[in-house]
Amino acid sequence: MPRKSLPLSAAVAFVVCAALSAPSRAQCSGPDDAFEDNDTCATALAVTMPFVQTALWVHRHDPDLFQVTVLPGYELRASLQCDDDQGDVDLVLYEPGAACGDLWVNFRSSQTYTNYEAVAWLNNTGAPKVLIVQVQMWRGSIPICNRYDLSLTSAVPPQPCNATVLDDLLEENDTCATATPLPLGSTADLWVSNADLDYYSVRIPAGATLDFRIDFTHSTADIDLWLYDVGQSCGTGTGELARSISLTDSERIVWQNTGSTPRDVIVEVDLYSWSACNTYDLVANLGGVGLGTNYCTATPNVTGMSGRISARGTDVIVANNFTLEARQLTPNSVGSFICSRLSGSTPNVGGGIGTLCLSGDIGRFDTVVLATGSLGRFESTLDLALLPQSSGNVSAAIGETWHFQAWYRDQAGNQATSNLTDGLAVTFR
Repeated sequence: MPRKSLPLSAAVAFVVCAALSAPSRAQCSGPDDAFEDNDTCATALAVTMPFVQTALWVHRHDPDLFQVTVLPGYELRASLQCDDDQGDVDLVLYEPGAACGDLWVNFRSSQTYTNYEAVAWLNNTGAPKVLIVQVQMWRGSIPICNRYDLSLTSAVPPQPCNATVLDDLLEENDTCATATPLPLGSTADLWVSNADLDYYSVRIPAGATLDFRIDFTHSTADIDLWLYDVGQSCGTGTGELARSISLTDSERIVWQNTGSTPRDVIVEVDLYSWSACNTYDLVANLGGVGLGTNYCTATPNVTGMSGRISARGTDVIVANNFTLEARQLTPNSVGSFICSRLSGSTPNVGGGIGTLCLSGDIGRFDTVVLATGSLGRFESTLDLALLPQSSGNVSAAIGETWHFQAWYRDQAGNQATSNLTDGLAVTFR
C-alpha cells in the first residue's frame, strides 16, 4: 500500500487516518459525541466489532477509549480518519488493568505526524482477549481537539501468497516504471498481492473519459484503485488524479481529460495493507473519443491481450483530419493498416493466427512500415483522398462506409506469426 510505510509484524493493526474537511477549531467548545463519557480505562465503551463511526470528537484532556474482544486466531484491525493539520491524533492499544493508560506500557501504538495511523494485534493466545483501544490527542498538539472517523474490525489474517504460481499474463507490471499498457474491454482472472501490485498505463486523448472498473471478492482481500499522472508522485498515495477506496466488491474510477492535449496516466491496482492477495476482473474503456464502430473479434497476441484499432479526428472528408491508432499489440514489432469498403470474418488468414475483418478489394497502407515500440502501439494520419485499392488510390466519398484493420507481426509459442486487430467501420460525411 503506497499511502504509508509502516512495519507490519505477524500481529499488525492498521488505522487509516485520511483527510476530512477541515473542522472549525471552535468545535472544541462543542458538546461531547454520543459515546461519551468514555474518557478512562474504567469507563471504556464496550463495542461489538465491526464498529464503524464517523465524526467522533477527541480533546487533549478528553481521550476516547473503546473496549473490544478479539477471538482466538483473529487479528484486531482499526481504521481512523482525521485531518492532522487540525490537531495530531494518535492511537494506542492497551490491556485492561493497572497498566492501562500508561504510554510506556502499551500493547501497540501509532503516533505519527500524518493523516494515517495504524495499530493491530493478532490473538494467538488460544483464548478470547479483551483489549482497550484509545484515541488521544498528542500532548504537544497546539490545536487541543479534532474530529475523526473510527473503524474497529477483526478478521482471520490471510495466508501468504505465492506470486511465482499466481502471476497473471500481464506481469511483470509491478511498478510505475514497468506499467503494462491498459487492455481496453474486459480482462478476467487477473491477480494482485500486497508485495506485487499492478500498474497500467494509458494515454487519454483530449476530451476523452477513462472508465476503469475492477470486480473482486472483498471478503477475500480489499483492493483499491489510484490514478496518477505518469512521473507525478506515481505510487505514493499523494497527488493522485482520482482514487476509489470503498469496502465493496467493486472499485471504479471515471476520469475525464479536460485539457487540450493527450494525458499519459497510470492506474494502480493496490491491495490494502493487511490483505495478502486476490483475483479480479478488469473492465476499461475510453469514452467520448474516437470515430466509427468496432466490430469483429481479435485473437489474443503474445501479451495475452487482443489488438485494438481506433480512429480520432473527424469523419468529415473536406477536413481531411483522420488518424488511425492500433494498440495492445506485440511490443517491439512492426505492422501496418489495411482498408476495404466491405467487412468480413476470415480466421487464420495467410497462415497467421488473426481473423481478417475485411473482404472484397483490400488495400494496404504499405508506404511506411510502422513500429510498435515498447508500448505495443502505432498510429498513422491518413489522407482521405488516397485510400489504397487494387486499382490505385481512391478518395472517400460522402456516405461511404470504409472498414479498417491493423496487421502486425506476432509470436505463438516460439514461432513467428502474424496477427490482426479487431475491425473499425467509419461512415464518412
